[in-house]
Amino acid sequence: MTRFALLLVALAWASATWSESPGPDVPMSEAAFDANVTGRTVTYSDGAGGIGIERYARDRRVIWQSNGGECLEGTWYAEGAQICFLYGGPEDPHCWLFFAGPKGLTAISQPGGGVLTEVPGAKSPLICPEFGS
Repeated sequence: MTRFALLLVALAWASATWSESPGPDVPMSEAAFDANVTGRTVTYSDGAGGIGIERYARDRRVIWQSNGGECLEGTWYAEGAQICFLYGGPEDPHCWLFFAGPKGLTAISQPGGGVLTEVPGAKSPLICPEFGS
């Protein structure tokens, strides 16, 4: 294969990869969300201050701790473009559209439109002894 042909193949691959990546206005897919959060602990803010911390474990398991210290264990699943969380309460499910941006995740509540953003570089510990944290 000539260098020109190799260059064309590389450009075609790069173009296809770039076009498959969602932009800031496109909600994350189920696979992209899973790859982004699994194994992470994320602190979220509503713009008025921190609102809580969520640890994302394997098998779509989560532990949420509100700023008030209440801890809930749950799971997440995808429903269309939404990522929905079940914590075993009467208000389940809690569904969100997630977007990846240069400063982290943005989540928009469905329905309602409340917005949470990831606090970049936050190192707040998740303290939920009832769930082994």
